[in-house]
Amino acid sequence: RAGLWSHLLALGFIRDPFAVEDLEAFNAWLGRRVEQWNEATKLGDDAPYYVRAANERGSHSTFLAVQVGDDHWSAIAVGDTCLLQIREGELIGSFPINDPEHFDFTPNLISTVSAPSDVRQAKGAFRAGDVLLGITDAGAEWLLRARSDNADVIRRLASASLSSLDRLVREERHSGALRNDDVAVVRCLGSNSLDRVA
Repeated sequence: RAGLWSHLLALGFIRDPFAVEDLEAFNAWLGRRVEQWNEATKLGDDAPYYVRAANERGSHSTFLAVQVGDDHWSAIAVGDTCLLQIREGELIGSFPINDPEHFDFTPNLISTVSAPSDVRQAKGAFRAGDVLLGITDAGAEWLLRARSDNADVIRRLASASLSSLDRLVREERHSGALRNDDVAVVRCLGSNSLDRVA
């Protein structure tokens, strides 16, 4: 039920946000999400043993939360979903991973059964015209490689329409530049407007 857990985390941040600079607030917020998970996955006495065992193992998800002000952003992350910042068509930063070689198949995750072991926080300046991308692991790895190999991809992604973004992802997957994995993108423009591709 990873989909349910990630949904509770994402919707929980929208409906019940916390100050991402405050680790105590994050831990309290996460406790409320675990309570929601436990309520949603409560099993009856007649549940098969394998369903009960799976439920006890819990579920896991990466997590990235970003708050944007007029001239700054703040973020908190667990795992390999990244925040990338583009300024004037150039990738100027990536959090929490900034090297494409650091992606692997065992990222840190937020679990429904244990506290996260590696919570990272960051903040930075945000100027008019900047683009912030929240992007899942395969997409972030692809863009970090493109920073040195194909800067045109970054420029296209920063300004593309939603249909163009979808086409760009398909092209890059077909060429082999983008690993065949799901890619989700949330884009925040300098005007603080949001759009997304899933």
